[in-house]
Amino acid sequence: MFFVILHHLWGMTGRLLSFYYEKMGLETKIAELQKKNEAVKKEIDYTGTEGFLEREGKARLNLKKPGEEVAVIVTEKEEPKIEEDNRGILQKMFGAIISFFDF
Repeated sequence: MFFVILHHLWGMTGRLLSFYYEKMGLETKIAELQKKNEAVKKEIDYTGTEGFLEREGKARLNLKKPGEEVAVIVTEKEEPKIEEDNRGILQKMFGAIISFFDF
């Protein structure tokens, strides 16, 4: 009889520990989700501000305020350098064959 009671108590203790660890894991997950929720709320609040709308309008729609001038900076592209190959046709063919066979 004593062993039966001890067995039931041991089983209940194991289940209680299991529930405790599961609760701790869920509480950690809840805290993480609450942080993410706050970050999303702040982002939603920010998207409704005048500064956000102005910046997005300029960046995505190329809008400008009345009287505002837009400056565009254009960089010059470097032209690719073409090296002259003064070798004859036979030398070029021989070089291609050598490079093909990795001599």
